Amino acid sequence: MLRRFNVQNGLSTRLLWYDLWNSSNGYIVKNIEGIEPVEAEISTTVLAGIEGVTIDSALRRSRNIVVTLGLQPTATATIEDLRREAYADMMVGWPLLLIFEDMDGTIRETRGTVESNQANRFSKDPEQVISFICYDPDFIKREADIYQVPYSELKSGWSHTYTGTSPTGVAVSAMLNGSIPSGSYFRISNQSWVGAKRLTIDQNISITPGQNSLSINTAPGYRRIDLWTSSLIGSLSNNHEWGMLMPGPNTITLDFKDSISDSTNVMVSYTKRWGEL
Repeated sequence: MLRRFNVQNGLSTRLLWYDLWNSSNGYIVKNIEGIEPVEAEISTTVLAGIEGVTIDSALRRSRNIVVTLGLQPTATATIEDLRREAYADMMVGWPLLLIFEDMDGTIRETRGTVESNQANRFSKDPEQVISFICYDPDFIKREADIYQVPYSELKSGWSHTYTGTSPTGVAVSAMLNGSIPSGSYFRISNQSWVGAKRLTIDQNISITPGQNSLSINTAPGYRRIDLWTSSLIGSLSNNHEWGMLMPGPNTITLDFKDSISDSTNVMVSYTKRWGEL
């Protein structure tokens, strides 16, 4: 259950808070719309002579969050003071960080831009209604989840349960102690896919001492597989697929043969994502 809605604007490090249960600062959150899963835009094609349609894509677009604040005068602020403060702190067109805090302390956030900020001036219950357009349909956890996993476990398949409700990419980094043989691979499998998403190196790759760090990232927009500062994307097999963690049990496998020592700790990290609050 939501406890507090916080805002940090792009021009200040000051954190503004709006409580669902406490109006001591003059504001109380009366309603928040747009925190359920974003509807998908489904594109289809009609084929002549065939009933029904074929689906081309199903994509979620931006999220529209609308917050209604009740204005309650305090010993130091009138209704007009509170209204002007809300206008100034959430000016139309400003980028904002929106932070949502649950009763159990869970914090999820998203970034957006103020679309509108409207006051109901002639009501006996003064309100301020602010609309935000958020370009990521998901809410994210600010701090990444980070695990140090022995390579011996990853080589045989490390089981991990992901508790987010939207897919998320995985970042992996490790130090190599020898050349990368052809057939080395990184794979993620889970119950949501038939088979597994796999990145396979299809050629032998030598390493230079001091430049032996391997990094892989499967997050959309950040996808890469690098050896030190050199990209290995050109060394991947033609049928490679970038795996994502899906809600529930997942198995992550990193098998780079003997180029990594079994006792080496591999860093596995990801940003938890939710499609709703």
